[in-house]
Amino acid sequence: ESTTSDETTTEEPTTAEETTAPEKKFVFDEKKAAYIGEFSSEIYGKLFLYFQDDSIAIKDEFKEIKFVLDAEGYRPAASSEGGIQLIAEDMNFDGYTDFRLPSSVGNVNSFYYCWLWDMNARTFKYYYPLSAISSPVFNKDTKEVVSTNRSSATHYDVSTYTWIDGQLTIQKHESVTETEDATVGSEVAENNTVEITEGLTAFITLYGNPGSQCR
Repeated sequence: ESTTSDETTTEEPTTAEETTAPEKKFVFDEKKAAYIGEFSSEIYGKLFLYFQDDSIAIKDEFKEIKFVLDAEGYRPAASSEGGIQLIAEDMNFDGYTDFRLPSSVGNVNSFYYCWLWDMNARTFKYYYPLSAISSPVFNKDTKEVVSTNRSSATHYDVSTYTWIDGQLTIQKHESVTETEDATVGSEVAENNTVEITEGLTAFITLYGNPGSQCR
């Protein structure tokens, strides 16, 4: 006795292959590009920086584009002095000039977008850990980066970093609290000045009657 079975083959519905949109090529537009500064590179000489379409285009002195860097989130903003405050210096002490642009510059704490020169990749690379610290100061003699972050009128933190295997590494952290007490002398000081004592000394010049007293 033979048994016949009908086998039904069900094919999975096919989907079209996913296609990746080609990366949009950056085209420099002089009308759209905003000039944000210049500096001298040890390798390429004078470099000129422009911001356009969430990118930073870097041209050499022959007007040839050498680099196009991703700068999403950055927006050029003039300082009170009228400039954009591009700062070029060796921030990781490797002998090559890096650069930073302000992301938030205040009277107390300042933050920057920081790009470091990568000799292996032969380009500038954005480095977030350095961009995340407040008001960095770079000491080429000690090879240290010192960050000051003020949280109030009387309190601030000081953090000291060094570079270890190409990474910014914290070495020391100090929390500082200043006294709020201030005493103002009521006696007439010489040269029409009143001395204020608050750990530090400040002087206020009085332009009124030399015989008057400040209480």
